[in-house]
Amino acid sequence: MAKSQDIPKFGVCQGIKVITNAPSVAGPFAASLFADNGASVISLENPDIPEMSRNQFGNTYQMMWRNHRCLTLNIPSPEGKKIFLELIEEADVFLEASVGGKWDAWGLSDEVLWEHNPKLV
Repeated sequence: MAKSQDIPKFGVCQGIKVITNAPSVAGPFAASLFADNGASVISLENPDIPEMSRNQFGNTYQMMWRNHRCLTLNIPSPEGKKIFLELIEEADVFLEASVGGKWDAWGLSDEVLWEHNPKLV
């Protein structure tokens, strides 16, 4: 019997690791395209602002967040930042959708992420 943490081995994106912090529709949809093609996708969710599609739009959450593993993480906190950077070190792709400058304000600019993982896209 397969365990819930097992990653299926299929598709052109097999072996690609994606971290996403992109709520709403476009970000989860893009991440689902990676996941549908075999990528391992971890979606990070803000503990203070739950994903809005979870309870409001019928099956939208299930459709847009299919094949994602989800983690609630307070990224700006010291512990959250440490965990986030550990995830980034192992990732191939980072998808985010936020107000410009938000990640810089948290001390997580593109340059900081590339210091932890130069191959990050």
